[in-house]
Amino acid sequence: MARIIGYVRVSTDKQDLQRQKVLIERYCEKNSHELVRFIGEKITGAKSDRTGLNEVFDLTKKDADIVILAELARLSREDDILNVMYEINAIRKQGLDLLILDTDTWIRTTDKIGGMQVMQLVFTAVGNAQERTKIAERMKTGRYAKLVKNPYAYIGGQVPFGFKVVANPLYDEKADFDREPKSLLDENKKEIGILEMMYGKIASGYTLHRLAKYMIDNGMLISKGGSLNNYQTLISDILHNRLYIGERSYNDETFNIRPVIKRSLFDSAMAALEKNRWTVSYSSNYNPLKGLLFCTCGRSLYYANCKNYWYYRCYKKKDDGENKICSNIGVKAETVFKAIWIAAKNMIVQEEFQIQTSEREAQLKQEWDIAYNTLAKIQEELIRKERELEKITDTIASLENKNLIKTFEKKYEETEKEIEVIKKRKSENSKTITNLVRKVQELAKLNKEEKLDALSLEFKSEMLHKVIEKAVWCSDRLRKGFLQITYLNGLVETLLIQTDKTHSIILQLPTNMQVDLDQRKLKVSENYYTFEQFIKEFDYSKWIIEETIVNGFTQRKATKTDEELELMAATEPLE
Repeated sequence: MARIIGYVRVSTDKQDLQRQKVLIERYCEKNSHELVRFIGEKITGAKSDRTGLNEVFDLTKKDADIVILAELARLSREDDILNVMYEINAIRKQGLDLLILDTDTWIRTTDKIGGMQVMQLVFTAVGNAQERTKIAERMKTGRYAKLVKNPYAYIGGQVPFGFKVVANPLYDEKADFDREPKSLLDENKKEIGILEMMYGKIASGYTLHRLAKYMIDNGMLISKGGSLNNYQTLISDILHNRLYIGERSYNDETFNIRPVIKRSLFDSAMAALEKNRWTVSYSSNYNPLKGLLFCTCGRSLYYANCKNYWYYRCYKKKDDGENKICSNIGVKAETVFKAIWIAAKNMIVQEEFQIQTSEREAQLKQEWDIAYNTLAKIQEELIRKERELEKITDTIASLENKNLIKTFEKKYEETEKEIEVIKKRKSENSKTITNLVRKVQELAKLNKEEKLDALSLEFKSEMLHKVIEKAVWCSDRLRKGFLQITYLNGLVETLLIQTDKTHSIILQLPTNMQVDLDQRKLKVSENYYTFEQFIKEFDYSKWIIEETIVNGFTQRKATKTDEELELMAATEPLE
C-alpha cells in the first residue's frame, strides 16, 4: 500500500477543486492506497512561483511515496515547455513517483524516462500551453463580443467610480446566438455628483493634495483606508479616466457611451493637472516653491533637509569629473519663501484676493452644511438605537428562559456600546461645527492682508504660482545673497536677503536696481556692488520689509568659526 499526496489546482476562486479530488480519491480506493492529504491552490497555471507547487517540490520520501495529478495541466500551463519538464523532474529527484491520471503516465524514480515518454509529456505540455492561450483568447473575445453587442456591458473586474452594475432586462439565458450581456454598467447619480465636484475643483485651481484632503475631511470617501498620498493617486487615476467623457477603451479599441462629464470641464481639469505636475509638490516634504525657484546656473533649486533646517540648493554642484560647476550657496527655505511672499503680496490684485476669500468662505459654509447634515443623521441613528435598547429591556423582562435572557443581555451590552460610539461621534461632530462657525467669524474680522497671511502654505503657494514666472537665487556669500523675482506681468524686482544669527533682514529694492546674475553683483546706475558694499554705501532703511535683530548675542566657543560651521551644515551630505 503506497502513501499518496494529491496535488489539485484551479485558476480562479470561482472554480471548484472537488472534481480533481474525487478522481484521486477513487484511484486510491480502487488500488488500496493511503491518501495522506491534498495540496491545493487556486491560482493560474501560467505562474511558476506558486505556494502549493513549491510545497510539492519540498516533499520527500518521508511524506509520501507518490504524488498524483488528475491531469498534467494542473501542474502547469506554462508556455516554456522545458520548465514543465523541470518541474516534473524536480518531484522525481525528491524520491517520489509521479502519476498523471488523465494520460495514465507514470514517472518513477527507479525508471529512466524513455524517448516516447518524453515526447508524450512534451506533446501534452504543448497542448496545455496552447489551451491556456485559447482560454485567454476566448475570454478576450467574449468580453469584446459583449462590448460590441452593448458598450455598457459589464465584463468583470472593478466597477468604475461613478457607475454601478445592474441586471440587463434584455438578457435571455436560453438564447443560443447573439446573446445580450447579463449585466450592464449604469450611472450612479450620487457618485457622478462627486465626480463633477472633483473635476470642477481641479479646473478651478485645487491641487490633488488639496482635493484629497478636502474629500477626506468631508467624508467623501471613494476607497477604504490608505494614506493621503495613496488617496491622491486614486483620485488622479479616476480623473484621467476618459470613460467619463464617453470613451470606454478595451484592447486599444474605443466604445462610445453617454458622457457623464462635459468634455470642456474634463479638458480644463487635465490642463490644470499638467500644469501642477511641474509646479506643485506632492511629496510628504511639501515644497511650496516647486517650479518657481532657480539657481543662477539655470537649474531648479531642490528642497533638502540638513542640520534640522530646510534649504534650497542647486541640484548639481559638480560634474561627472567632480569638477565644481556651480558655486551658488543654498538659502534657508523659510527665509526665501517669506521674502517672496511679502514681496508678491502687493502683486496679488484685489480681484484675485476676492476670489480666494470668497472661495474660502464658500468652502467653510459647505463644510458646515455637510457637518450639520451628518449631525442630523447621527441624531436619528442615536434615537433608533435608544429605542432598540428599550425594546431589548422589555424583552428581557418578559422572558423566563435563562439561555434566551443571556442572549438578549449580550445584545443589550452590544447595543449600549454602539450607543456610546454614536454619542462620541455626535460630540466630535458638534465640536467640528463649533470650530467651523469660529473660522467663519474669524475670517469676517480679518482685513485683506491678514486674510492673505492666514492662508495655508498650500494656498499661498498656489497664489504665488499665479503671479510669479520665476525667482532666481544668487548667493554673494554664506547667508547673504540677491533674489531676483520675475512676475508674469513682466515686472522684475530684486530682494536682498541676509540670515545672520544676530541680524536677519530682507530688503525689497526699487525696480531700477537689478542684480547682474553673471557677475553676482547688484547694478545701480552704471556701478556694481557686492552685498557688503551696498549695505555700507546706501541708506537701506526705507527698503526694509522684514528685519530681526538679536541683542546680547554671545558667540559660542568652538574649534571652528560660526561661519565655517554654517558652511558645513549647508554643504555636507543630506540626512
